[in-house]
Amino acid sequence: MWPGSTHDVAHERRFDPHPLRFTSPLFNGSHQYQRVAFEADLAAIEGNQGCFRFTGADCTNPPAGAQFYPIFTTASSLSVGLVGETNNDIGGGCAWQFGGAFNPGTTNTFGGTSTTEFGMLIPLVYPRPGGPSIRFNDYRRVLDNNPCPQASAAGEQN
Repeated sequence: MWPGSTHDVAHERRFDPHPLRFTSPLFNGSHQYQRVAFEADLAAIEGNQGCFRFTGADCTNPPAGAQFYPIFTTASSLSVGLVGETNNDIGGGCAWQFGGAFNPGTTNTFGGTSTTEFGMLIPLVYPRPGGPSIRFNDYRRVLDNNPCPQASAAGEQN
């Protein structure tokens, strides 16, 4: 069971009380990325479920039969809503979470499903000696901004 995969927080905490949380990466040690993208290679792992990666036919997001597929969400800090945490706000600012849409302290679900988060199936072109080969391996959604800048550099404009 993934944290945040249901509305039953007490039940989930018996299995794993904490979502995977992290801050946005920086480049060159201090610069924010201006935008982010969500990408999942669902089609690449669906080949045995009828997904035809040469055309994208019968590829699905989430995978056929999946009752849950983990997504990225944001929270106001690394510690908000966690069991045993008081108001000692670790990290401040914003934190990414990986799991479900229902973690306590969640501030943005980006649509709340893998369908809305990971977006459209896209063609990828692979160079080959006899000419390029196209495969539909990934779903991707690019945001126009970085909705979760790292607190230490949140005011930076770059």
